[in-house]
Amino acid sequence: MEQQHLNLARKWRSKTFDTIVGQELPVRMLKNSLYLQHFFPVYLLSGQRGCGKTTTARVFAAAVNCEQLPEFQKHPKNISIPCLECASCQAMGQGAHPDFIEIDAASHTGVDNVRTIIDAASFMPLSGRKKIYLIDEAHMLSKAAFNAFLKILEDPPPSVLFMLATTDPQKIIQTVTSRSFQLFFPPIKNEALHAHLRNVCDTESIKADDGALALMVRESEGSARDALNLLEQVRFSSEAVTTDAVLNVLGHVSDEIMSRLLVHLLQGTYQNVLSFIADVHLETYAPERVYHKLLHFVRSALWVSYGVALKEQTFDPNIVSEGLVMSSKKKIEKIMRVCCTHEQAFLRTTKKHLFLETMFLDMCSDMGVELPRATIREKAVEMKPNITQPIVQSKQEASLPQQQQPVHGAPWEMFLKELNKEQDPLISSMFSQAKCLQHDATCVSLQFGKQLSFFQDLIQEGRTVWAPVLKKIFGEGVELKTSFDGDVPVNETALKENIEKTTQSQTIVRQAKQVSRTIKREVRVDVSDEEAWKYTHAILKQFPGTVTEIVGENDEESA
Repeated sequence: MEQQHLNLARKWRSKTFDTIVGQELPVRMLKNSLYLQHFFPVYLLSGQRGCGKTTTARVFAAAVNCEQLPEFQKHPKNISIPCLECASCQAMGQGAHPDFIEIDAASHTGVDNVRTIIDAASFMPLSGRKKIYLIDEAHMLSKAAFNAFLKILEDPPPSVLFMLATTDPQKIIQTVTSRSFQLFFPPIKNEALHAHLRNVCDTESIKADDGALALMVRESEGSARDALNLLEQVRFSSEAVTTDAVLNVLGHVSDEIMSRLLVHLLQGTYQNVLSFIADVHLETYAPERVYHKLLHFVRSALWVSYGVALKEQTFDPNIVSEGLVMSSKKKIEKIMRVCCTHEQAFLRTTKKHLFLETMFLDMCSDMGVELPRATIREKAVEMKPNITQPIVQSKQEASLPQQQQPVHGAPWEMFLKELNKEQDPLISSMFSQAKCLQHDATCVSLQFGKQLSFFQDLIQEGRTVWAPVLKKIFGEGVELKTSFDGDVPVNETALKENIEKTTQSQTIVRQAKQVSRTIKREVRVDVSDEEAWKYTHAILKQFPGTVTEIVGENDEESA
């Protein structure tokens, strides 16, 4: 007869408690149950896939009927169970033990299957101490089947043990859960899983890099079975298990490619992004992997931009650091917002690569004008950033004292004068109360008082008003940078008067006053202008409906 070759996941399935990986607490509880000879009628083992639930249940079942159990109870430190040598353990290893019945609940969900178990449970064990029923994927049982189970679970015969294994304990009814001894199996920790993979590679003579094993550990998300299956795939795809080999099997983009893509998105140039996508043949990679990896990279970049160092850096700092220096936090936040906003649509579409390209172009839109290459090189040399520290936006900002003084000059005063002609009192009032930290042909940096942080969105919404004036005074390549963290005095009286003059800001007035109102009626809002209601249209694409405004008594009086 031809010898059967087992895959790594089956070959390395634990047969004793000592070889179970990363589940010290549930193993200790079960061994103590054996040592004290205190058995529970029902054991409920729950946890994610591949973390050792079913394997542990089989080991426990073998230990219950092992001939060495009395010796283990006398000398628990010297005796290991199951012994794997007695007739009972050998029968368990061959899958032929008459008193161990394993049932897949996914294919035995009905009441009739449960009644068969109940009838058979009344018989005494044939050769062991206990008759043990292991019901895998127990959450697949129907509610009627669970109800039929209740009586025997509450008062089972003394010679019977039930073990329920599930990946979804919330679907098991409370009346069953309350009758069970519950054991939770957490995801296997990265260190334990990495050591296990290294042991497998050394024993099986598999050449593997530590970086490749670390990548497999991250991808398996605490599942030993997934990690071993991935190791075997890579093993048969290349001579050695390397990081590149793992990436090829997974269809992942390398960290270098993703880091360069992130830099192009931060710079916000359509042509560079599309050219880069074509050069690296992004369509050959799994789109889901590209999306999730980009999301992790952007999250890491956002943390770093606020000066918070991550324990595990995802992107390549040597590539992304310059892009972070030349980008504002709002650019990074926009990329993350686009990723999160389009997630549901991305998962539903069948043209995922095309959808990714659309997302990338959306991330580049309204990013501002790209600085000349010479300017980028000069500023990169001057700043020499450390990405674990808060990002410095420019050399001028780095040299400013802690208490910065406003910059007075003809261009800024001319800008305020021209802006006042636009007949938008609220926007004019906001800019007139800002402190101008610097202004030149590339950047105008403003600081607003903390009290005005509520009106931060108003500045962005009023871009059509102030942006043309800004370019007219300072040049086409100028970019506005704002902060709302300064101790800048605010003329509340002038601001209030201008708010009341601006009919478009009535909603902001009601929120700023924070006055509770009695809801009187709803008024439908016209959001047909997609440019003006950009984020609203993005929401409506995912959740179709209408937009209404809640109008109160005081609202109508002030209208």
